Amino acid sequence: MKPWTFLKSIFRKRAKAADVDDSLLAPYRRKPLALAVRIALYATLGAVFIGYGLIYGLTAPFQIVPLAVPIVLTAFLIVWALPPGERTPWRAIEPLFLGFFAALMMWPDYLAVALPYLPWITLKRMFATPMAFTFLICLSMSRDFRGNMGRILNSDPWIWRLMLLFIFIQTSTIIFSFDPGKSINKWVVYQLNWSLIFFASCFLFALKGFPERWVKMLLVSGFAVCFFGLWEQKNDLLPWAGHIPAFLKIEDDSVIRMLAGTVRSQKGIHRVQSISTTPLGMAELLALIAPFALHVALTSKQVVWRVAAALYLPLALQLVLFADSRLGMIALMGAVLFYVLIWGALKWRRERHDMFAPALVLSYPLLFSMVLTSTFVVGRIHARVWGDGSQGASDDSRGTQWAMGWPKIAAHPFGHGIGGAAVNLGYVQEGGILTIDSYFLTLLMDVGFLGFAVYFAMFLRGIWSSAKTAVTYTVEGELGVMVPMAVALTNFVIVKAVFSQDANHPLVFMMLGGMVALVYRAKLGVALPVTTAGKATRRRGSSVALPARG
Repeated sequence: MKPWTFLKSIFRKRAKAADVDDSLLAPYRRKPLALAVRIALYATLGAVFIGYGLIYGLTAPFQIVPLAVPIVLTAFLIVWALPPGERTPWRAIEPLFLGFFAALMMWPDYLAVALPYLPWITLKRMFATPMAFTFLICLSMSRDFRGNMGRILNSDPWIWRLMLLFIFIQTSTIIFSFDPGKSINKWVVYQLNWSLIFFASCFLFALKGFPERWVKMLLVSGFAVCFFGLWEQKNDLLPWAGHIPAFLKIEDDSVIRMLAGTVRSQKGIHRVQSISTTPLGMAELLALIAPFALHVALTSKQVVWRVAAALYLPLALQLVLFADSRLGMIALMGAVLFYVLIWGALKWRRERHDMFAPALVLSYPLLFSMVLTSTFVVGRIHARVWGDGSQGASDDSRGTQWAMGWPKIAAHPFGHGIGGAAVNLGYVQEGGILTIDSYFLTLLMDVGFLGFAVYFAMFLRGIWSSAKTAVTYTVEGELGVMVPMAVALTNFVIVKAVFSQDANHPLVFMMLGGMVALVYRAKLGVALPVTTAGKATRRRGSSVALPARG
């Protein structure tokens, strides 16, 4: 048989087989293409495969990551092409999300599997990657799932629109990057740790019982951070330093510095960092948890949790002192002062005959003035909040960085590309290490003025939306979690002025997505608006399951 006749017979058999009706594949059937067109397509596909194999043979393993892009795009194409149906793996989103949450809170991210020429295989990525595909499969297949997500997000449409705009700005700045490969790597990390977590939180916090479980897990994680911090303080060394198995060791200068710990040179004291990469990161994390501890201590109906939450606050304060962190002190004080005022005002609004709440609110200006005055008058408090002179070099470096940054920001108002702020700024601290201290400056260098405005507008809008909902509706039970979320995000925005690291940002995006979901639940009818007389009529139960969990 001639070769051409053989090829024609093969394609004709396949065309005949394609005409066979199949109930599952029928929507995907179409009239077969002309024989010449099909031969050309197969020839092109074969040439692509041969070229891909040649490139792999010439560049692997040194440039193996770019070769994975077609595989990832093919996986997304398969997800997009999945047939519609309501039998989706949506139940897998929660355990994967909680696994990511546990890895974020209780596992040092620098303890990872590092294979040659590949990105670090961290515990967070092991949960985030399958969660991303699971979430996308649910979106692709289930109309009910898409409908539920749409209703949740549209409870405050400004937030998700700002989120998508920020993703677009991040993506567009890659073209300005001096190192596009590094920027693309950062972009992927941000989408997994920030964007995915935000949208997954919008879905999960709308489910009955999830906000309460999340808060309890957050408190347990806070105690774990404190435990490792106390252990580190006792030994002046991280507990796992010197005991890391070979497959988790990463021979990188930054990791070696983290394991060696941090010392305040002017005082000669070890600064505790626990599971975080720096003492300031630990202090920020403990301060973000503090409003939730106050919330549980004042509102929980379970005595054990109320006592445990009350114990967390002095423990966190002690760890912040061990970290010698001024931002931690300010954030802890802000958490207590902000939450106490909001809690008192809401309690006064709900319970008109209660005497404690109005007394607390009316005396708040005096209380705030006393706390603020003590930071200037009492020597030990002043040293912990405003510094005692040993932090002078840190203050000077921040001023120098801003002076260096403004001309470069003005020259590139749309940013230099994500992930390159420190390199583009060029500020080198002792030891020859590039550094940048303010996240405000980092954002302006990376994504420019527009990206800076959009990023913080997301959080300010979330704070405003939750505050408005808390005042308009009776937010009790699970819905009340939006109050400590608003306080934590307010603290976050303030702290970012002097702290640039983004290790705790996934937790913040969890809170932002959770606030959107809780606002949706309040507007859905879980609580009725407060009347002009100050009384509220509530439907039975303080929480509701998300309807139609496709």
